[in-house]
Amino acid sequence: MSGRWRRREDSPLHELDPDLHILVDDRPGPLPAHHAVLMLFSRCVRDLPRVAALPPPAAALASAGSYSFGGGFAAGHGGGGGGGALASAGSAPLAAATSSGGVSVTVWDLRNLVLEGDSRPVSGDVVQRWLDLVYSHVDHGRQLALQPDMEQARPLLLFADAIGSSSLALETLCRRLLETPGLHLRVPLEQNTHVPWLELALAGRMYYVLQPRSLEYVDVPYTACVIIDPGISDACRGALPASVAAALEGWLYLAGRLRLAPLARLLIDFVKLQLVPAGLSILGPAVAQVYSPRVLQCLPPELLVEGFLRDAVGDLPSRVQLQAQGPVTLGCASAVAAAWYERAPGRGVELAAVEVTDAVEGRSMLHSEEFADLPVNASMGGLSAEQREAAVTRAMERLLAET
Repeated sequence: MSGRWRRREDSPLHELDPDLHILVDDRPGPLPAHHAVLMLFSRCVRDLPRVAALPPPAAALASAGSYSFGGGFAAGHGGGGGGGALASAGSAPLAAATSSGGVSVTVWDLRNLVLEGDSRPVSGDVVQRWLDLVYSHVDHGRQLALQPDMEQARPLLLFADAIGSSSLALETLCRRLLETPGLHLRVPLEQNTHVPWLELALAGRMYYVLQPRSLEYVDVPYTACVIIDPGISDACRGALPASVAAALEGWLYLAGRLRLAPLARLLIDFVKLQLVPAGLSILGPAVAQVYSPRVLQCLPPELLVEGFLRDAVGDLPSRVQLQAQGPVTLGCASAVAAAWYERAPGRGVELAAVEVTDAVEGRSMLHSEEFADLPVNASMGGLSAEQREAAVTRAMERLLAET
């Protein structure tokens, strides 16, 4: 979508001229928009000084003044406004102008807005994507297009946060992001010449490293097992868990800060899935780094409460040890367990043996002649999975009803 507003007769805005000009650092001209639309989705736009519509003026400028991100309106050159937390002070001396038709135009100057982690002002492409996001609520012909690489969405999320976007805008952005096919995180593979980057699909794949150093994944539910790199370097194998944890920690923090609970759930579910391969996991040794103090402080409260409830009804003090000599039939009651053995959910697999490996923790090892061994953690008694979920749901419903 270009910066020029495209009118559509089926759009409620097709007869309205844009009355808001957005100035960005990397474009020679302004991005046109409608103040009445943007004010519904941005606190900063609502705070912009407005000038009443004037008759056709003799001069191009109705008044001389300035309004930059985070600052205020100043008549002439005598006043000034404070800078925002993410922007430096100062802007071009434009506050409001009138078109030849007498329409008052407000200027929103973003040329000094520098997003967190960047060194240059926010780009016009990022602002344009935010405009596509908010206009999609009033014009079905205009939609936000997102790339599957999560890193490409970071500037848009940071910009939406910086300008005080409404909860509706953030929720829509989160939903569009989660609906993007192939959504993934890019994690660098240090000192690995064959594959320098690992694209971690955030749903439907379980990653692991088989001996000696074969980096692989299996689809969940099972359709295929794929070798990413048959021989990653020792340095890469050692650094991989910390690299994955760092990427997840950063995104969980951002999701929590913006109160994007669905995105946080997706990331937490990804962490859980990657712990299944146990000693072969790409994350296991560094999982504690994912849940840093800032992540825990920013996570949506409902996720923390749900986590406590699941632990309270599911973590029982009745661990048992399993031991049997083969052949032993293992029933795969979940798609994840079945995928490890390259089976469809519900199908069984024949094991060579089940052996107690840790008498203190009550862990047993599932030995297979065809697949890598995995431990099983068993406890006696308790609620079924359906009963546990029902208990958590009822408790959450009562809590939400009283808050």
